[in-house]
Amino acid sequence: MRPSRHQMYLAMARAASMRATCYRLNVGAVVVEGRNVVAVGYNGAPSGEPHCTGNGCQYFTVSGCKVVHAEINALERVDTDERIARHVGLYVTHSPCGDCVMAMKLAARRGLYVERVFFETAYRDPSPIKQLIDYGVEVYQVMPSGLLVNHRTGELEQP
Repeated sequence: MRPSRHQMYLAMARAASMRATCYRLNVGAVVVEGRNVVAVGYNGAPSGEPHCTGNGCQYFTVSGCKVVHAEINALERVDTDERIARHVGLYVTHSPCGDCVMAMKLAARRGLYVERVFFETAYRDPSPIKQLIDYGVEVYQVMPSGLLVNHRTGELEQP
């Protein structure tokens, strides 16, 4: 059976997650503009820094995790010009955390507007999803069947 575009972009995000260098959780993200993939990211050590070894995380501190998250990694790779707005969708293996929601809001300063977020697995804290919805972002969970759960309405939608 032919996958929907949502399923295809999430499969790309899953493939990106295999490059993750964080041993706690492998996350991948894909930024899509129209029907074109414009950036890919995964979570891991900051560029140029040693990767996690699995023997305790050197990037996890009292103030939280310092690993670069997949969403931030992908959003930073999108070429932007604040004079030309870019409206994108973000496909991510796990729903965004609060820091990633803030990064999406800040991306608007450079002309990058995340209008839709699609994810497979819910993050342990559901409050970032509410923050996205309050900010005007459409948030969907893509089910294995391909159906979408609209997190604003709670209803199932066809892809």
